[in-house]
Amino acid sequence: MDTLSQWLKSDEVTSPSGIPAEDVICVDSETSKNEQKDLAFTMAEHDAVDESENIQSALTVTYVVDLEPTAEIDNVSHLENNILENISDGKDLSGLDLSGANLKNTNLSGANLSGVDLSDANLSGANLSNVNLSGAKLSGAILINADLTGADLWGADLSNADMINVVLKRANISGAILSSADLSNANLSGADLSSADLSSADLWSADLSSADFWDADLSGAILNRADLINANLTLTNLNDADLTLADFTLAKNITIKNIKEAFNWEQAKYNPIFRKRLGLLAA
Repeated sequence: MDTLSQWLKSDEVTSPSGIPAEDVICVDSETSKNEQKDLAFTMAEHDAVDESENIQSALTVTYVVDLEPTAEIDNVSHLENNILENISDGKDLSGLDLSGANLKNTNLSGANLSGVDLSDANLSGANLSNVNLSGAKLSGAILINADLTGADLWGADLSNADMINVVLKRANISGAILSSADLSNANLSGADLSSADLSSADLWSADLSSADFWDADLSGAILNRADLINANLTLTNLNDADLTLADFTLAKNITIKNIKEAFNWEQAKYNPIFRKRLGLLAA
């Protein structure tokens, strides 16, 4: 059942005419009016048969809701408002299923969303600063232009997430899964990415300065034009990563072996001493 249907089926929801949610059939906008009427009559007739046999019907149908696109947007806004009210009341939202939810531009700053399922959710432009998303499921989520400054994403699943221009400054992303995520032009300065899986991630032009990549997996990642100044690369896996014009100036604990396991390492930027150790001519 999708998130919208779960919301419509919740105890607090009523139909436009005040009928309890358990008495509502949800049909999409492609269902014709005649088909809707047939469905209502058929189910009502089924209900009458059950009553005559003293059997309580599993579903009483008295109203048909046509989920036109505008109605769907309204219902999603109700979901968003419900979440915001819970946050303002200081309630713990950990473990909720919000997969596919539309939370675009929502202010969730400081909320406890640990273990929440936000897979395929739209969080573009959302304020998620200092949010607890440890162990959360965000695979396939849209986080374009979202602010996750100082957020806790320990062990979170962000695989295949769209995170273009996302801000993750000083965030705890240790042990998280970001495989095949699009982090192009993202700001991860000072972030803790120790033991994180960034295999095949797109980090084009990302700010990775002073980030901690201890034991992180960057195999197959795109680091084209990325800024890794002062980044910690202890035990970092750079196998088959694209280092075109990546800036490793003053990067910490890089090794010749790791660098040469990547693609286009000759085109990256290094300090003069390390360039010489790599056998490259002076820039």
